[in-house]
Amino acid sequence: MNCPQYLQQIISNFLKQQYTSLTLDDYSSPIFRIEQGLPKGSPLLVILYFLYNTELITSGFNLTMYTTALGYIDDVIQPTAHKNIPNFMMQIHDAGNKALSWGESHGAIFNKKKSHFMILTHRQIAKPSPFFGEDRLDPVPSTKWLRITIDSKLTFGEQISKMKAKFKAKITQL
Repeated sequence: MNCPQYLQQIISNFLKQQYTSLTLDDYSSPIFRIEQGLPKGSPLLVILYFLYNTELITSGFNLTMYTTALGYIDDVIQPTAHKNIPNFMMQIHDAGNKALSWGESHGAIFNKKKSHFMILTHRQIAKPSPFFGEDRLDPVPSTKWLRITIDSKLTFGEQISKMKAKFKAKITQL
């Protein structure tokens, strides 16, 4: 990680003398010191994640190839566009390989069950299944990213239905 010295010192000082407690149902443990890591919810976690995965996000950015990477904390998507399927599949394959190789060099393990592949098109086409490492990803009709459900036709119908159901549940509680 390429991090300026002054920022390393700030982070190092913030990591000293960290305390937390565990809560399970109605039990709360006594407060104890954390020897390694940070307590969940620490504001420093967001900053550290941005520093940690900046290379993954910025290395995929190439507007001439119609590909990029977008992410927040550990949720990353790699939108890719192309007019023909073979070139599109090569770009998807390359993006997946870059992400996996970044993960290997940074100690990140990608959960293949959370890796989704979706094609957004109005045309009727045979939808290919790219490989992500050794695993084949079958196209999914919808996926969730940062609490937003995206469907392959970009209607956001599933997202709207879920929001309506939550709204109805809240209203009936009143």
